[in-house]
Amino acid sequence: MINMMTSVSLIPNLLSFYRVKDWIHFLGIPLLCHCKFKELNYPQLFLLVSGCALYLCFAFSINNWTDRFIDINHQNKNPFFNEIKSEKACHLFLIFLPVFPSFCSGLVISVSHFIILLFLFLFAFLYSVPPFRMKRFPIIGSAMNIFLFSPMVFLGVKNVVSYWKAAFPIALMVSFIIIIMQLYHEIEDTEDDKMAQILTTPVKFGITHTFYLITVIGLLFIFYSLFLFQIGFMGVIGLSASILYSALIFISYWLFFKKSLDSDKMRLGMRWCSIVLGISLAVEFYIN
Repeated sequence: MINMMTSVSLIPNLLSFYRVKDWIHFLGIPLLCHCKFKELNYPQLFLLVSGCALYLCFAFSINNWTDRFIDINHQNKNPFFNEIKSEKACHLFLIFLPVFPSFCSGLVISVSHFIILLFLFLFAFLYSVPPFRMKRFPIIGSAMNIFLFSPMVFLGVKNVVSYWKAAFPIALMVSFIIIIMQLYHEIEDTEDDKMAQILTTPVKFGITHTFYLITVIGLLFIFYSLFLFQIGFMGVIGLSASILYSALIFISYWLFFKKSLDSDKMRLGMRWCSIVLGISLAVEFYIN
């Protein structure tokens, strides 16, 4: 009974370690493509979601682990030397545990899925781990989030080689949303990043200029959505949701500088707006 209770108590700790609440909505990215083309059967869809979930476990946990020893302690040293051996070994085991089963799930679907997952894991490693730690560079670190998540779109079809051109508009749309959300996230963490000497975009160029950049990206997103509507790739539901999403960007910008909205609520609000936009696009793609 004690062993059973211990096992149950470990579940919340593992969910916290892998930061599941922070990435669960990202599983909708490959599902967008599946809703559009409906090429995967149910077993393949299960493998797709499992493989992506395992990748996200790795990406978020390794980022959190390196943040813990570099950013929080403000030390520019390799975190491999900061833990006692037993704790370090346990954490490394848990971080790298999802890698092999994720690769296996991708390989069962197709070689293309395996290759995409391989690059995703590589990008996640380069983004977080020193001496690379690409997240510490302004603009580059923000933009690299596109490569951490947008390629997941192409996992939503079985025959990636045949469908990548047709799926590319979805990947580009996801890229707009990813970079906007990342900049919101960096705005919230500006003070902490300054202390940790991480030159994110808001730290380097200031919050005001970062909002200008978000505004430009939001306008480009509207024009891109109108283009997809014009060519028939997107319908009224998707277009309406995209315009509303962009409008909320401008509203959040105004409320933030009026000091009617703090950065944490702004980021969480825009995250939920992104989720609603994603659901709207998925419905749009599925019924058409």
